[in-house]
Amino acid sequence: MKIIDNYLIFYNNIDAGHIKLVSYYDSLLPHLEFEIKEEYRQKSLMTQHLPIYLQQLKEKNITSLIALVKKDNLISIKLLEQNNFIKFIREINECIGYIKTEYLN
Repeated sequence: MKIIDNYLIFYNNIDAGHIKLVSYYDSLLPHLEFEIKEEYRQKSLMTQHLPIYLQQLKEKNITSLIALVKKDNLISIKLLEQNNFIKFIREINECIGYIKTEYLN
């Protein structure tokens, strides 16, 4: 795995989480990974920051990416769908695959 880009999320000047774009050697598209530390969840931090980060990627000409999310993580699934990710794989090791690309919009 190679980290392509890293976006830190702060809450009251404290590191609350991150969004990463990574490349796995067997994948054609970069993967989006994100996490908010447990004590900072339910503060809408990812809802605020993910659209900003996706816009930054678009400005860097990164317009296609994928994300895997555990099938029982309904909050992350909703977040991806609100940001125009489309489910493309039903299940991989308890995860659902989502894709975002300008070619499907």
